[in-house]
Amino acid sequence: MPKSNARLTSRCRKDWRLASCSVRAVTVLTIAVVVREPAFAETLVDHIENEVHQVHGKSGTIDDSQLAYTVAQSGARLLHADAALPRVVYASNCVIDGQLAAHFGIETAEGQYTVMLLPDATGPASRFASGRWHGVLTQHGHGQVAVITDARAHAGTMHAIAADFRARIVF
Repeated sequence: MPKSNARLTSRCRKDWRLASCSVRAVTVLTIAVVVREPAFAETLVDHIENEVHQVHGKSGTIDDSQLAYTVAQSGARLLHADAALPRVVYASNCVIDGQLAAHFGIETAEGQYTVMLLPDATGPASRFASGRWHGVLTQHGHGQVAVITDARAHAGTMHAIAADFRARIVF
């Protein structure tokens, strides 16, 4: 084989190895991004089921000043808009996945919901289910709003609650 063909064959092998490594890296990154969402949803559900919220939260009807304080502690700001939020009956700040989040209990005619404001959390909007719980994660600014409830609730109501919070909260 002439020298120029040998160099070309060696170069092609290197190019194929580089391309193969690139494809594997992209595949691993894609899997990591896809797998993060279910794990993060499990983190939220685990928090709801296992945290002792009453120790550090306020219960009863939460007024706008208490709501604003809880929101501000998580690094966000409550806007005083005309749109009212659903009835907030619990407010607390909690550490979720290493960051301070605002955690609210909401009552509507359809049932109770948990809302979490997660500053600096990113990811695609998604729905999730875990045992008796299901929820939605929606992107808002540089954070996310999570709405979680039991399996009997309607997904449209969860999206409406998330929209209410997105209309009143700025990250």
